Parts: sequence; structure tokens; C-alpha cells
Amino acid sequence: MLLTWKTTVLGGLLLVILAAWLARREHAWLRSAHVVHGTVAELIPMRGGKGGTSYRPRVRFTTPDGAIHDFVRSYSSNPAGVSVGESLAVAYRDDSPQEPRILTFGQRYGFAAFLGAFGVFLVLLGGTLLVGRHYVPRVYLEGHPASTPARGG
Repeated sequence: MLLTWKTTVLGGLLLVILAAWLARREHAWLRSAHVVHGTVAELIPMRGGKGGTSYRPRVRFTTPDGAIHDFVRSYSSNPAGVSVGESLAVAYRDDSPQEPRILTFGQRYGFAAFLGAFGVFLVLLGGTLLVGRHYVPRVYLEGHPASTPARGG
């Protein structure tokens, strides 16, 4: 049987650990970053494989030394989630101003939160499988005539 309580719990724990590692890595990056205000300069339309259109925002921000930087978010969405002219918090590091990040919880920690929540779900599911493995036979099979082996004679 592929889905056992042990593999389910182990898989869930691994996902929780991975989520914590991803969140910690993002947190460390953000702790060493500068935060400035940026503005959505443009929404770049992207044609999807099924004919739909999604949008990637081009964000412009200015560093304290007066340098102006533009970047395009690495993924697109529909709806865009932002509009042209909207102000956003942007995090960047001095060692990589060409790799800024839009500073929202969902964009910084959303994937880690999803993995962690799914991992917790798998741990709970594995616990349920373990409890059910012992509970069902004890409640439904003990003392039931069909559960006692037939004696040949």
C-alpha cells in the first residue's frame, strides 16, 4: 500500500521543513534589503497557451542615491492584481539592485505558507490514518461474528 500513515506523516514533515527553510531564506534576504516605494509603470500583456491574456507589472523605483531602476515581475497573473500608477513597496539589496522584489506577504511568503499548510494537512491525515488503523478494528470488528475465524470440523 503506497499511502501509509508513515509515508504521509514523513512527507508532511518534509514539506513543513522545506517551507520553514524557504521562509527563513526569504526573511534573511529581506532583513539585509532596503525598502523603497515603487510605482507600477506598465502592465505587460502575456499571451497564454489557451489564448487568455495575463499581465506582468513593470515597476519603477528610485534608490536613495537617485538611480532609477525598472524591473518586471517574473510571473504574470489575470487579473493583474495591480494597476498602472499604483504605489508598491519594493525591497532591493545593494549587491543586487537589478533583482528587486515586490514586498507583499503573498509574494514573499505565499509559496512557503502553502507548502507549510499542505505539510500540516498531510501530518494530520497521517495521524488520522494511524488512529483509524487501530480504531476501526477495535470498534467494528471485535466481537463481531464475521471477524472470528471459522473452525473446520
